This record gives sequence, C-alpha cells and structure tokens, in this order.
Amino acid sequence: MEHGHDRRFLTLSFCISFIPFLFSSYASPFSNPPLLGIHPLDEKYFQPEVIKCKDGSKSFTRDRVNDDFCDCLDGTDEPGTSACPAGKFYCRNVGSIPRFIFSSRVNDRFCGLKVIIILQAVLIGSVVVFRIFHRRARSKKRRLR
Repeated sequence: MEHGHDRRFLTLSFCISFIPFLFSSYASPFSNPPLLGIHPLDEKYFQPEVIKCKDGSKSFTRDRVNDDFCDCLDGTDEPGTSACPAGKFYCRNVGSIPRFIFSSRVNDRFCGLKVIIILQAVLIGSVVVFRIFHRRARSKKRRLR
C-alpha cells in the first residue's frame, strides 16, 4: 500500500516538472511568431514588407528573414540563424541578462534554457523537501503510538 502511494506521488511530481516545457514551446497558430534573434528596439525595423540591409547594400522581403540564406553581407536578414558568418543573435534570456551572441551559437538550446533548468530545480527540490518532512512526520507518529 505504501509503495503504491509513493509511486503515484513520484509519477505526479515527474509530470508536473514538465509543465514549464509545455508553456515555453507553445505558440498560437493564429499569431505571427516573433522574429527570432531581433533586439526589441529593432522590431519596428523588421515590420515593413520590404526591408533594407543595415549597410544599405540591398533590400529583401520580410519572408526572407531567417530563411537560412545570407542575403545581406552584414547579416541583417539572418538575426536568428547561423547563415551569415559575422551575424549576431539577440538572446532575450528570460529570467537572466539579455545579450547578443555570435550567430554560430544559434539553436544550441542554451539561450532561454537557464530559466527552465532553474524552475525544474526549484520544483524537484520542493518535492524532495516535502517528502523528507512527510516521512519524518509519519515516523514520529508511529513512534508515539
């Protein structure tokens, strides 16, 4: 009987620990996804249908942003991919310090992962502490009988 309760509790704890992953990857099918790798102050720059490279050399359409082909020599059109060798990627780092990283590090799953790891560590730590106190309280009740 005791093992069944522990097994259900651990299964529930395991399932709850994956809730942050579900919400972090959710995107509404009706909304335009935000362009990856763009600093919030540059979002207006990328709103028009035709966008100029920041160095002024070319223009490109909005659908060519982050298409894994470097159209601009300065990497303006590929802020969220590693297509351009000199490109920089803006990492929002929710829960930490936002920063620019080299585009060669894009999609290495490091950016934003810190928050999820912290949430899971806190959740798992809370479950462990709860279980320890719960077991101690039960054993104390048994000794008092």
